[in-house]
Amino acid sequence: MTGAMSGIGKAVAQNLARQGAHVVLHGRDQARGEALVDSGRLPRLMCFVGGRV
Repeated sequence: MTGAMSGIGKAVAQNLARQGAHVVLHGRDQARGEALVDSGRLPRLMCFVGGRV
């Protein structure tokens, strides 16, 4: 999912994860994405993939 680092995208990712989805996040800031994954704020979060689309 792109745009999941903040705002609506983050809220959607959290909601999907709470419903049992395995979420793969994408964003430009590798450190920020990995920090979100490591924080445990998104249940059942699979991974973060960094880069530009």
